[in-house]
Amino acid sequence: MRINLTNSMILNGVVAGALRRLEARQDGQKNMAVLDQYHQWGAEIESVLGEMAVAMATDKFWLGKGVKCTPDLFGAEVRSTLYTNGHLRLQKDDSDDLPFYLVTGAHGVYTVHGWIYGRDGKQEKYWGEKMKGAPSAYWVPQSDLNPMEMKP
Repeated sequence: MRINLTNSMILNGVVAGALRRLEARQDGQKNMAVLDQYHQWGAEIESVLGEMAVAMATDKFWLGKGVKCTPDLFGAEVRSTLYTNGHLRLQKDDSDDLPFYLVTGAHGVYTVHGWIYGRDGKQEKYWGEKMKGAPSAYWVPQSDLNPMEMKP
């Protein structure tokens, strides 16, 4: 499902992403340890814009900057990547019971590819290292995601 954000939506996302990065820096979080400081800003902003795209695609309320340690959307998590053929990344400590959506794209133009429950994505066949220097994770290919027409 293709989603195009408006300029005002993108501006809201930029502010929310910057606030998240500032809070993470203040708290000493290192969840983006593979990226240098410069690229963490852009990654945080694109993550927020991906959440906005999934909110539009699923008619869910987008929480704005959100609250730490809560799902990205009401009852759902979002994973974003710039890579058109990218995989959905799950960590061992991700919720088993929430749906995780995969979004690809950048700069306000996104594709929401589908979703999978955490428990279904944490299969041994998906485990491995995709990015040099990044910790291993579960990498679910787009072909194994539930289609957007199928609601979680």
